[in-house]
Amino acid sequence: MKISHETPLCLLEDSIKFNNYDYCLPHLLDKEPGYEAYFRKAKERGRYIIMDNSLHELGEAYDHERLMYWVNELKPNEFIIPDVWEDYLQSIINAEIWMDYIYPKGVELVAVVQAKTLHEASQCVRSYKNLGYGKIAFSYGAS
Repeated sequence: MKISHETPLCLLEDSIKFNNYDYCLPHLLDKEPGYEAYFRKAKERGRYIIMDNSLHELGEAYDHERLMYWVNELKPNEFIIPDVWEDYLQSIINAEIWMDYIYPKGVELVAVVQAKTLHEASQCVRSYKNLGYGKIAFSYGAS
């Protein structure tokens, strides 16, 4: 089992002792110079980095251009493509769009299932698989 806690900025350096990998929120890379510096060092150290799209924190996925900038800059091991809270159809549309981008070598795309019903969740998973996503995650708090 691997563990990662979202860590306050003041504890990021210490988090190496208790986190098996780093979980990056891209909007903070633009907002907090210390956060950006930590993740640049984490990449140099060879830490495993999962970059989210900041949906939970912002209420919508972070700006697409900034997301692509940071994916290309940090080259995270995994990138959680933009999803839309409890909207399976828009999340599927986003998954189609984000498959068309060119990513740095070694970046694995992750699509998150968003839905309001079990039927919608099933359709979302099926669509992600048909699009070629190898890693599918499930939203922790959706209906």
